[in-house]
Order: sequence, then C-alpha cells, then structure tokens
Amino acid sequence: MKLFFKTSAFVLLAISMVALSSCSKYEEGSKFTLLTKKARVVGDWKITEVAVNGTSQDLTGSSFEVTMKKDDT
Repeated sequence: MKLFFKTSAFVLLAISMVALSSCSKYEEGSKFTLLTKKARVVGDWKITEVAVNGTSQDLTGSSFEVTMKKDDT
C-alpha cells in the first residue's frame, strides 16, 4: 500500500511539473511571478532593436532609453 501511495504521488508530481512548464504567457522571463503586468514593465529600458514591417532597422551610433513609471508616464 505504501508503494502504491508513493508511486501515485510521484506520477502526480511529474504530470503537474510537465503541465506547468509547458504553458507560458510570456516568451521571455520567468514562467511564474507574483508581480503584476504593470510592475513587470516599470523600470529603465534600453532600445536595442527596431523592426518596421518585419525589417530590422540599423541603430548604429544611436542610443535610446525609455523609463516607465507606475503612474503610466
């Protein structure tokens, strides 16, 4: 009976790990966070690439920085 219980617990754990790791809302970053959507965007951002209609634009010699604040400014 103990072996059945341990095996069942292991199988349940394995299935839940696969299910949680395969689904992701965001391409980059952690799969699980307690931060809100707004809190993930807040901060200093440096623009390194710009694409217009799928074509990457040359930013050589340019430097762009954006600061996002909690009050949406």
